[in-house]
Amino acid sequence: MTVKGNELTIVVPSEDGGYIANSPSWAGGDYWWEVLHQTPGRNQVFESCGTWTGTIQDSGRIEGTISGTFAYYVGQGPNWTTDLFCRATNHRFTLDKR
Repeated sequence: MTVKGNELTIVVPSEDGGYIANSPSWAGGDYWWEVLHQTPGRNQVFESCGTWTGTIQDSGRIEGTISGTFAYYVGQGPNWTTDLFCRATNHRFTLDKR
């Protein structure tokens, strides 16, 4: 993560993360992932990989875009019952200071 002026950049995975030397590679194993809900046989998992670039506003809000991938899985890996995957260069995000 870097901040230059009022621009925040986050690269997932970090330069030293992931299994693939060319980072960010956005290949299997180098995603940031989070378990949203754990139920035997019906886990819910979110994955993200890419470059987040946002502008920091005076209010503390950060708005920008993510160039990369998102995935949402339900079930039990590696054989998920639901596998939603999106790769785009224009995912919008907003972070609000609380």
